[in-house]
Amino acid sequence: MNELAGKIQDSLITILSLSASGSVLGMLLLAGKPLLKNRVSKAFTYYIWLLGLLRLVAPIAAPVNIMGSLFSLKQQWPNSAAAEQNGVTIGDVTVSKNEQPPTVASNTQIVPPERQNNETAHVQADSDTEKSLSIWNFIKNNLFGIWLAGFLISLGWFIAAYICFSWRIRRSCVTPYRDDLAVFERICAKKGVRMACSSYIATPMLIGVMCPVIVHRRASSPQRCEDKKDLKERLINIMQYKRKSTSSAVLAIVLALLLAGCATTLGVANSSSSDVTPSNGIAADGTAYSRKMDGTIINWRDTGCSYSLDAQGNVLLSYNNGTNTGKAPLTLQPGGSISADTVGFYISSEKTAIVYGDAAGTVTVLISDDMGKTWNNANIPLNGATANWNCIGFTSQNDGWLVICSFVGMGQEQHYIYMTSDGGKTWKPVSGNVNDIYSRMLSGGGFINDEVGFLCFRYESDFQPAICVTRDGGLTWSKLSISLPREYGGYNKTPLSPVLDGTDIVLPVLLTDDNGEAGTIYLISEDGGTTWQCKTALSDENTSPAPSEISTEPAASADPAALSAIKAVLQGNAEFFETGIKKTLNINQLNQAVSSDSTVTAKAKKFAVVDLDSDGTPEVILWLIVNGLDYSASEVLRYQGGAVYGYVMWYRSFNLLKADGTFSFSSSAMNSGVGTLRFGEGTYSTFKVAYREANYDIDGNPIISYIVNNEIATQEEFDAVFNEQDEKPDAIWYDFTDDNIETVFPDA
Repeated sequence: MNELAGKIQDSLITILSLSASGSVLGMLLLAGKPLLKNRVSKAFTYYIWLLGLLRLVAPIAAPVNIMGSLFSLKQQWPNSAAAEQNGVTIGDVTVSKNEQPPTVASNTQIVPPERQNNETAHVQADSDTEKSLSIWNFIKNNLFGIWLAGFLISLGWFIAAYICFSWRIRRSCVTPYRDDLAVFERICAKKGVRMACSSYIATPMLIGVMCPVIVHRRASSPQRCEDKKDLKERLINIMQYKRKSTSSAVLAIVLALLLAGCATTLGVANSSSSDVTPSNGIAADGTAYSRKMDGTIINWRDTGCSYSLDAQGNVLLSYNNGTNTGKAPLTLQPGGSISADTVGFYISSEKTAIVYGDAAGTVTVLISDDMGKTWNNANIPLNGATANWNCIGFTSQNDGWLVICSFVGMGQEQHYIYMTSDGGKTWKPVSGNVNDIYSRMLSGGGFINDEVGFLCFRYESDFQPAICVTRDGGLTWSKLSISLPREYGGYNKTPLSPVLDGTDIVLPVLLTDDNGEAGTIYLISEDGGTTWQCKTALSDENTSPAPSEISTEPAASADPAALSAIKAVLQGNAEFFETGIKKTLNINQLNQAVSSDSTVTAKAKKFAVVDLDSDGTPEVILWLIVNGLDYSASEVLRYQGGAVYGYVMWYRSFNLLKADGTFSFSSSAMNSGVGTLRFGEGTYSTFKVAYREANYDIDGNPIISYIVNNEIATQEEFDAVFNEQDEKPDAIWYDFTDDNIETVFPDA
C-alpha cells in the first residue's frame, strides 16, 4: 500500500512538472514567433509545436523536477529572518508553525528557560504574513484538485469552442468556384484532402484528422487572377511541397529540445546544494539501535551519526563524525517518566527520527530532514497502553517503520507496528499477527524495504536466535529457523537490529554465557533474508573427511537388511516414515519433515553412520541445511521392524555427535548436558547421562544443580563427565554424494 501511494505521488509530481515546463516552453515559442515570422517555413512551425505537445505528454526530459522543487516534501526553514516568519524557534531549532510542539510529561523540558522570551516574540507574526502563508498552504494541500479543475475547465472551453467553430463553418459553407477546384486539384491531387469554402474564415486552413479538409474563403469573382494566385500560394504552403521540409524538421527538433531543457531547468533548485535531498531518494545508512538483556540501548554499528545527553538532559545530535551538530527539542530528566532507555532513535545525515511515549499513553515522533535544524512531529495515541521502548527506522526519505513495545509482565510484550510513506508526517497502524507468533521482549528490528522486515527478540529457551520475518509489510509474520555452528551451542543468543550493507542484510547476534558477554557473530543474507551464512573468525570443525578416512566398518558389522533399506532411502529409491508429521517421505522431501511452510528449504549436506542406541544396528544421521543455514538440524534414519523411520533433531537438542553415539544438548547456557538416544515404536527419548540445570530463589538468584547417571552430583563430577566427553572421537561425517553412499554401503 505504501509503495502504491508513493507511485501515485510520484506520478502526480511528474504530471505537474510536465505541465509547468510545457507551459513555459509554449510561452517561449510564442515569444519567439515574431522573430521567426517569414523566416522559416510552415513545416518548421508545425514541427516545433508538435514537439512542444509531445513535451506535455511524454515524461522524457532532464532529471530535474519543477514541482519537486516548488512543493518538496522536505521544507527548508533556515534559522534567519525567514525562519522567524515561518516557524517557532525552540532553543537552537525551529518547529514549523503548522505543526504543534511535542507534548511531553511535565518533567520533560522542551524549551530551556532562557529561550522563552525569544519564542514568544517569534510566535507573534503579523497577520498579513500568516494570511499569505495560509493561502500558500491551501494551494499546496489542494494542488491536485486545482490542477484537475483547471484541466477540466480548459478542456471544456476548447471542446465548446471547437463545436461552435465547426457549426459556423458548416452553416457558412458554399460551393467552390470551378476555377478554384481546378487549382486545388492541380496542387492537392491524390492527397486524400477535400476542399470547402466558407465566408467565416479569412485565410485557408487545414482542419480535420481522419478526413482532412482545406477550407478557404471563396474569391470575390471567378475571374480574379490575384485571388487564384493567392489561393495557389496558400495551398502550396499548406501542403508543403518544398524540399526544405526535412531540414526544417531537423532544425525544429534541435531548437525545441534546447527550449524544453531551458524550460525544465527554470524552476529547479540547485541540486548540488548539501541541503537538498530528493523526496523519494534512498535514505543514507542510519543507526541501528538495539536493546540488550539488561535493557541497555546500544548502537552496534558506527555510521558517524549519534546522539548524547548534556548535563541538563538535552538531546544533542552529531552527524558526519561531528562535522555537523544539532539539537532535538527534547530534554530527558533522570528519574522522570521518560528516560533515555525508552526513547527510539534513527539518525542519518538525511533523516533524523526520535520517538518517545509519555505517561498519558501518547507516542510522539519527532522528524528532522536537515540535521536537527527544523522539526516536525506526529502524535500516536496508544489507547491506554504504555510505550516501554520504541524502535524506528527509514528505508527511504519517505518510507519508514515504527515498532512500539508495551510491557505486559513475565517477559511478555505487545508490539504495535506503524508505517509512514510521507517522511514521518503521518503514521498508519499495521494490523499484523506478530503478537500471535511471538510476544517476548524485543531486542531490535529493521525493514529492508516497505515489504520485508525482521523483528528480533532477546534469547529465550524456545528458539534461538529468536527472529521473526514478514514479507508483506508487517501483516503476517513467521519464525525464522536459524541454527548456528556447533561451537555456539552453549551460548545464549540475542539478535540485534539488522542493517543493509550494500544489497546484503547483516544481522548481528550477541553471545552471552555465565560469565557475561562472549562476543558477537554476524548472520549475512545475500537474497533478501531467504538464506543466511554465519560470518565468524572461529574455525569450523565440521569438515568432511578425506577419501582415505572413509570407513566401511558399519557395513561389515550391521544387519544387511537394515543397511540395504537405509541405502535405498539415501539413494531415493525407497521412502521412509517421518514420525514427526506421520507421513511417508522421499529423501528429496526433507523440507516437509522440518516445517509445514512450503517456502522452507532443507537438504542433506553430509551423513554419518553411528549406533546411537548401542543395539548393534547403526543409524544414519543426515546433516541438514535448512533455509541455507548450515547444520540447522539433523534427520536420524533408523531401521526397525522392516521399515525406515525418520526423526528430526534440532541443533540445540542434538549436537557435537561422538563416534560412540553420545551427544551434547542445551536449552540455555546454564541448562546443558550429555546424553544418548533411546528408541521405541516410532518414538524416541533422550537419556541424560549428565546434565546441569538452573532454578531461581525468591530473589532471582540462580541455583545450579548437577546430575550424573540420575544421581545428584558435584560440579567436579559433572565437569569430569564433560571433560571425558570432549576427549571422545567425533563421529565421521561424509559428504552426501552417491559415491560416498556406495563406498560406505558397498554390499547393501
